[in-house]
Amino acid sequence: MATAIPFHEPPTKCELGADGSQWMLERASNGAYDYANRWSPQNGSMRDFGILALQLTGWKLEEVY
Repeated sequence: MATAIPFHEPPTKCELGADGSQWMLERASNGAYDYANRWSPQNGSMRDFGILALQLTGWKLEEVY
């Protein structure tokens, strides 16, 4: 799994739902702020990065939305 930085992907439309999760990643550097926001990503760098971050916690998750 090659993990790219999600900030370089184009924005998606604002989605919300009753079942799923909102994935948000924020960064600040040299006075600039940026964020990436996805609703239950099924693939792409946001999901890859999120799964990697969750694995680093050591938590045992059954399903990741």
